[in-house]
Amino acid sequence: MSRNEPATRTPMEFFGFKRHPFIDHPDVADPVFSEHEERMLSMALEMLRLGKSFVLSGAPGTGKTTFVRHLRDRLDSRSYQPVFLPYSGLNRAGLLKTLAAACRLDLGKRTVPTLVRIQKHLLDLAKEKNPRFPVLIIDDAQLLEQESLLDLCSLLADPDQKRASASLILVGDETLDHRLRLNILTPVWNRMACSLNTKPLDEAETLTFFHRHLERVQAPKDLLENEAIMMMAAKTRGNRRELLNVAAVLLTEAMFRNERTIGPQLVISSEFWRKTG
Repeated sequence: MSRNEPATRTPMEFFGFKRHPFIDHPDVADPVFSEHEERMLSMALEMLRLGKSFVLSGAPGTGKTTFVRHLRDRLDSRSYQPVFLPYSGLNRAGLLKTLAAACRLDLGKRTVPTLVRIQKHLLDLAKEKNPRFPVLIIDDAQLLEQESLLDLCSLLADPDQKRASASLILVGDETLDHRLRLNILTPVWNRMACSLNTKPLDEAETLTFFHRHLERVQAPKDLLENEAIMMMAAKTRGNRRELLNVAAVLLTEAMFRNERTIGPQLVISSEFWRKTG
């Protein structure tokens, strides 16, 4: 290696990409969605248009956060005021403070309870000169305390109107649906218009998933051979996050080996991506 040659290379430099093909960039306006997810998106947008609330559940790594971030970005900022809380493992007081901060409420001089102040703020949004409908998006909602779930539902009621004062999207793993169906949480479950569920990708969806990721960076179509994709699909059982992780590892190993294609032989012989499970 000459003195002027860099000590390390990146896959982007080796393959000539402007950005990594196997990273879900948050600035991408058009995420790679399956037909099922496109139908879910249409349903979610219609529910919000009607002022309804709903649940989004699914196994970790199946694209829930990607989905709700894209949904948030699809909302017209002139008509909606989305409030996104990315983590709900907080106690009741912590959640309300975090929600108040997301709503840009100053709690320095609290003469009324935090919950009441948030309620008033959401109601005021609908009474402004250019009214915006609040949409509360709560990720990891399966971690919420029972009282926090009831607090969130109390924010949806407008005593002066028949229409809800806000929509609530509860996002969580498979346990969220089961928990909300408990009798003690019936007041919460009854406010949810429907339950949307993310799913692992099947083989055909996995092929489309990777082909679209390659198209975005104008990568050669043979960078990932179809047989290698099928092997990755079997290894990860169609889990989006694991698919991207595996592909990123294999792309880096291809660079180490000075190979321009990820084929089945590289998948078989790779020593870096073989996680147990």
